[in-house]
Amino acid sequence: MAEQKYARSDIPVTVSVIREAKPGSEEQLEECISGIVQAAMKFPGHLGTSVFRSVSPDEHEYRIVYKYNGGGKLDREMR
Repeated sequence: MAEQKYARSDIPVTVSVIREAKPGSEEQLEECISGIVQAAMKFPGHLGTSVFRSVSPDEHEYRIVYKYNGGGKLDREMR
């Protein structure tokens, strides 16, 4: 079987970002994340974003996962 070659722009990309809120500033960070998600939705190739918040009341961590249909498009948008 021949090896398949893909252009960089053809490969789906997932970007994961972790942010930690200072205690008491969770609402402010959530507003910021909401704005970032809204902006990401306008990028060409954007497939979706998921936000996960720590379940422990002692932790204030947020993981934001962005999905795009091609790395080349993401590279252009991030510059």
